[in-house]
Amino acid sequence: MKSIAVKLSLMLLGITTAYAALAQIPWTRILHVESIQKISEEKLGNLYWDFISSTNTEIHVEDVIKPIDSIANRLLTANNISPKSIRIHVVENPEVNAFALPNRIIIINSGLLANAGTAEEFAGVLAHEIAHIEENHVMSKLRNEIGIQLLLSITSSNRVTDQLLSSLKVLTSTAFSRTFEREADQKGISLMKRAKIDIRPLAHFFDKLQKENNPLDPWISTHPLSEQRSQNIKNTIQDQTQVVPLVHPSTWTKCRLALE
Repeated sequence: MKSIAVKLSLMLLGITTAYAALAQIPWTRILHVESIQKISEEKLGNLYWDFISSTNTEIHVEDVIKPIDSIANRLLTANNISPKSIRIHVVENPEVNAFALPNRIIIINSGLLANAGTAEEFAGVLAHEIAHIEENHVMSKLRNEIGIQLLLSITSSNRVTDQLLSSLKVLTSTAFSRTFEREADQKGISLMKRAKIDIRPLAHFFDKLQKENNPLDPWISTHPLSEQRSQNIKNTIQDQTQVVPLVHPSTWTKCRLALE
């Protein structure tokens, strides 16, 4: 009985100590900061998009948007991600680029679509950008390179400022860390496999971009390619046992022709 009483006393002491420790944590302040950061992320993404849409023409042509929506829905629903949770905008811009913004926004340049020979090649890039969003790389990059205080300052304004443009350049013109790129590669491939999308064309697309090695292509500058990255993708090909075609090749050709 004495032994049981001692154990109970120690247990109660442990619970009391843990409760006291938890009580010291400023939960209200932490939750408040997280709430502010969430609001700032939403506002920041909307500010970026407002600027981009004011300086680029958004594409609404059905032959372009319909196959892209189909590919996105396939990737998202197969991975239990609500299609409504991610906004995708296609803009007229010849640069080979796609990038993710705060507030789960993805911008796709027409130049990327024109250079993606198949729907699967494009799906690989889209999966990679979705992976950056799902892994919270976008806001992490901004916090690391700009700082939360400056981001809060940017979102306190409702107009285009030099600070806003500088922070946007961080996402569109500077590289993600090797760690973030590796994580996005792994996550993106996983998204494609679950959606039963052939990953071989993505490896081919990487090889093609690497051979062209055009430093002016923003997607290359922000997502540095290497033989190792391409090889890592190829190493996963043998693990993919199920593949279901995306859109019909003629549909993808029609999509690209609509951009001319």
